[in-house]
Amino acid sequence: MSPQPPANLPLDPRVFYSSPASAPTVQLTAQAEPQHVLEQLGPPGFRKSSFPVVGFLASLYEHVAAHVSGENKP
Repeated sequence: MSPQPPANLPLDPRVFYSSPASAPTVQLTAQAEPQHVLEQLGPPGFRKSSFPVVGFLASLYEHVAAHVSGENKP
């Protein structure tokens, strides 16, 4: 005996996947460009100098993340 669908479930897929006229609409808004993970942590806890420490840490983070994810396999 094969399982039967619930009685309130439409058998026609077009009816099942159509939205009712009373369905609420959702307004989509553009999201801000996501920040780099280091920028999400807040301002750095050290003095500013001529060496771009945050840029260096960002490139180091991306390098390590690429190796962990397997993008740079030899």
